[in-house]
Amino acid sequence: MTIASQIASKDKVTIETILDVSQQVTEQWKKINSCQSCVLDQRLIYTLANALEKFAALYEAASLAYTDDGEREDMSPRQSNFTSFTTTPTSASPSVVCFKCQMVLGEIVLDDDEANLLARQVIHGSLVTLGALLQDLRDHWSRVVSLAKEDAVREVDACIHRTLCRLLRVLGRIKPE
Repeated sequence: MTIASQIASKDKVTIETILDVSQQVTEQWKKINSCQSCVLDQRLIYTLANALEKFAALYEAASLAYTDDGEREDMSPRQSNFTSFTTTPTSASPSVVCFKCQMVLGEIVLDDDEANLLARQVIHGSLVTLGALLQDLRDHWSRVVSLAKEDAVREVDACIHRTLCRLLRVLGRIKPE
């Protein structure tokens, strides 16, 4: 199953799905990075940068799903279990929904506070890894820019910049303890 189909085939995702996809993205980047001709492929870098920008919405939804209940006082009980996030207010694409599910460690069932804390810690670590991947992608892109068209250079640079900004906002929102 491809990364895109794993997300597109679901109307709701769990943190587990988001972390699985994140792991797949990281592993795919390692494979790309180890292939000299792949890492200099403009189309591949362009595609990956755009995919990562869309992927950022999953982290935004997860960070909203696993904030403290006190931070979501304005939401109904139903909304506190399902949190959606639209990438842009004017976007025609459907919202990304992160389903907040019960977490279990071995035989221990975590309560909401424990689950929120664990989720924020895991999201934080995954975001740091994804941020490093984006920085690496930007470094590789800078090596390719002399070969790329000027419009493509600006578009990929802007995409990577937007994605990094979004990830930094999520990092600020989750406040791991």
